[in-house]
Amino acid sequence: MEPPRGPSSTDTEPPLQRLFYGVSPPVNITSLSTAEFAIAQIEAHLKHRKAHTKIGDNEHEEAVSSIGRKGPPTLAQLATARIVSTLRYDMKDGVRVLVQNCPEKLLRPILESPRLHYIAFRTLLHAHDTAQSSQGPETEAWAQVQRLAGEDVDSWVLRNEKFIRQMPPTQQNPMLVSLDEASEIWPDAEITSEHITLRRRKPPRETFTCLDGLRAREIKIQPSSQKFAQTFRRLTNGVFEGLDWNNIIIAGGMVLATMQCLSEEDDTKFIGSDIDLWIYGLNPEEANKKIREIYNVWWRNLGPERKIYLMKNAKTLTLMSNYPERRIQIILKMAKSETEVLLGFDLDPCAMCWNGKEVLMLPRCARSLETGYTAFTMDLVYGHHLGDRRSTQETRVLKYADRGFGILIPASLMNTLTLDFDARKPKTPSCRQSDRNGWGDRTRNNIKGEIVYSGKKAVKRIAFLAEDMIYRFYFGSTPLSAPIRADQGWLEDEEESEEEEFRPPYGSGELAEEPDGERKARPSPVIKASISDINGRMQGIAQPNGRDGICSSFEQFMRTAALFKFETKGYLSFERDSVCSIAYDDPDTYDDTPKYAWGPDFKFENLSAEINRHNDNLFTTLREAIEVLLEHDAPRRGDWKGYLSRRIRRVLFADNIDEVFQKQITIPVCVPVGLEEYIENTMKDVCEENGMPWSDEFRVLIPIHNPINTTRPAPPIGIWNYRYWVIGNITMWAKWDPRIDEIFEVLWALFHTEAQPSSFAYRCNPDEQEDLELATLLAVKFDQRVIPASSLIPQAEQTTLGSWPDAREKELFHEWMLHFPQHQNRNYIWETHHSTYVEGRARVFPDELWWKEEVDGANDGGNWAEWEAPLGKTEMEKKRKRVDSGGLEDMVTE
Repeated sequence: MEPPRGPSSTDTEPPLQRLFYGVSPPVNITSLSTAEFAIAQIEAHLKHRKAHTKIGDNEHEEAVSSIGRKGPPTLAQLATARIVSTLRYDMKDGVRVLVQNCPEKLLRPILESPRLHYIAFRTLLHAHDTAQSSQGPETEAWAQVQRLAGEDVDSWVLRNEKFIRQMPPTQQNPMLVSLDEASEIWPDAEITSEHITLRRRKPPRETFTCLDGLRAREIKIQPSSQKFAQTFRRLTNGVFEGLDWNNIIIAGGMVLATMQCLSEEDDTKFIGSDIDLWIYGLNPEEANKKIREIYNVWWRNLGPERKIYLMKNAKTLTLMSNYPERRIQIILKMAKSETEVLLGFDLDPCAMCWNGKEVLMLPRCARSLETGYTAFTMDLVYGHHLGDRRSTQETRVLKYADRGFGILIPASLMNTLTLDFDARKPKTPSCRQSDRNGWGDRTRNNIKGEIVYSGKKAVKRIAFLAEDMIYRFYFGSTPLSAPIRADQGWLEDEEESEEEEFRPPYGSGELAEEPDGERKARPSPVIKASISDINGRMQGIAQPNGRDGICSSFEQFMRTAALFKFETKGYLSFERDSVCSIAYDDPDTYDDTPKYAWGPDFKFENLSAEINRHNDNLFTTLREAIEVLLEHDAPRRGDWKGYLSRRIRRVLFADNIDEVFQKQITIPVCVPVGLEEYIENTMKDVCEENGMPWSDEFRVLIPIHNPINTTRPAPPIGIWNYRYWVIGNITMWAKWDPRIDEIFEVLWALFHTEAQPSSFAYRCNPDEQEDLELATLLAVKFDQRVIPASSLIPQAEQTTLGSWPDAREKELFHEWMLHFPQHQNRNYIWETHHSTYVEGRARVFPDELWWKEEVDGANDGGNWAEWEAPLGKTEMEKKRKRVDSGGLEDMVTE
């Protein structure tokens, strides 16, 4: 039977077929049982990985030499490839010779080549700038080349990164840039022995930027790896002294914090930064030995008098001592190289590492320090922690926005967009298995093609709708809300004096103390906002599809950006805890693992109690499910001791490393028999192919009942059965074997489906309809991992190296823009009555409300301009702290 074919982007169906439509042999997805559906998901992702795995050295060089051509290479293409290869190893002299002698027609393909090293790219541009400034006006050809220094440089960086991802691991590291190469990375920087000063320019008008309200005009960072090492030693209290740094890097936020910490006075700004440690280039057994080495060095440097604590979940091992000693989080994820670790980071300023000798960065990280932006790609929305690059979350975007880093959408991506605003609709599950309510066939209206915008104009129109909604929600009427209210017939009954009655009182008023010149501090009302207020639907606990922020739609993301904008202006504040939090344990959901306050009041006893409470809650729900299944034969009170084969430990803690390796993560989960058999057979294949004996280490699913220590019967065998999911010291390492990764993804989906296992006790023998409903629940979760079926991507774009934006990027970007937030079902009568006023959508409204770029006389030629009225440090601090209740009239249209 042929699978249902994916419609085009212009049809009413979702524009993408998800990955598991590509299973072989073709089947009708809606006819699958839950077990078959889960297996199809695993197999499809494995098939995709195999098809898109990195190619070998010879094939890579052959593919590179054939980029962008059909038939035999031309002389120009051969010359370009030869010059680019030469520049890798002789950048300074090679660039000088190239600038002096290279024909203009050849220079452009050299600059556009993704094979070019970033330093050669920047050096070449800078050398050309210098040459042109001394030679007079540019020719037309050179002017086109110079344009690459404007908005296209970010697209070049993304093309270059795609090329790096497809390189063999042995060739990736030379493509990184080092802090010690600062003069080549940032040719316009001011470099002294004490710091590097990066002065930022405005982005070109063709780009779209957001979350940049705290972006500084200039930043100062460490001048060298030697200075970095001294600061890092101070910030970490020397806990890594004597460590063998081979196969180890520190990456992410702590490295950025150390880069920005130029004096001891700055230390307190980063006192809460954890240390994320990655192990690369080793197999699981070697990596476990490395963990012991790290622990021993850390324990020895702390001293025997310091109390220590180790906490482990399915994805991380955390070493902790008394506050403010920094926590060390070891990420349990395999990587072949330093570069592979950095490629997985979501936000650009995080993609740097310290390897004990030097600070290394991806080109996009160096670019981010220079510009103050993360260049947007759809990986930020639909990436995955098992893929090339993980997706981001609102908490992380806001965290780095607070640190001065915004988001920039390159013009080359926006230029691919043409959007029919009458075809926009709420985001709904895109796979047919999860579309049980027929959402995929619904459209908002039957009018199409009358309101169509392209490129940046379409993007800005959506951003305006989001900001207008936030303004209406918290502050009151806007120019756009009048036609909505008139359409509902409200204006006829309203009196001018009653306007305050229709002012949405959603923010809870608080009193903030704000200095008022030389006078005493005066109280000023501050609105407290919440992400859950403006989210289009309720956010689910620990359910990937319940997370409805950046992943739901661009408009929803822009609502968050609008909150941040109004907060930086001092008009409101919003709780960062009201958005989904981050957890390597389950990066697409709320963090429902044990929570604790890390600060001066931290106590180990409180954390131990919280972990025990969390694990005990899992036991309670499992016990209730067993009691429903066994009824009067269920264990009673003391009978439970010895009934279960293991102690439940979703999170474990210990005071020494030996105990950590002796205990194993053990999680109760209900699994269909067919899937259980598939998992055991697959794990046996993993052992055989890796030359390991079949042992308990690889028995992922084991019985929950211990017949030796109890006389009580086991739960009856059914189509579904409760099992313990055991994560051992080998299987805990993600990306060691893709089969284990994909099996664990399905088991996490099953685990999160049964938030209350007792209510799903009927699973052990579900009928056909019940099994279909369970499959539907799983499909909603699987739908979060969005990769278009390969049939939707032209073969040329699947194999072309260095193509960006490619077909996947374009299609996903269009889909992300197409959706708008779902209508919020309010809980109160007042809110229900005014819900249309708050979240109503005006179909037609003047462009002048939001689009000024064609009438304000600005230069949209793509050239970078200097900052206008730059803010110094004092002004930026005032901007961060200002609380002002006035001047709201022009906020929406500014």
